[in-house]
Amino acid sequence: MLPDAEYLVLSSRLIPDLDGGYTIATLSRAAQLASAGVAGGAGPLLLTFDPGTAAAHA
Repeated sequence: MLPDAEYLVLSSRLIPDLDGGYTIATLSRAAQLASAGVAGGAGPLLLTFDPGTAAAHA
């Protein structure tokens, strides 16, 4: 059981197929938090910041 709080995930490497599985791991953890009831089941706020180009994220 998680404490009642605002949950925020900050990430710097969410580029599918270019990050060694980090994207899948991060989204999986966010789904686990949602299943645990974070934000009424909606899950944590996920913010990304990275040096990837627009083409890398397409």
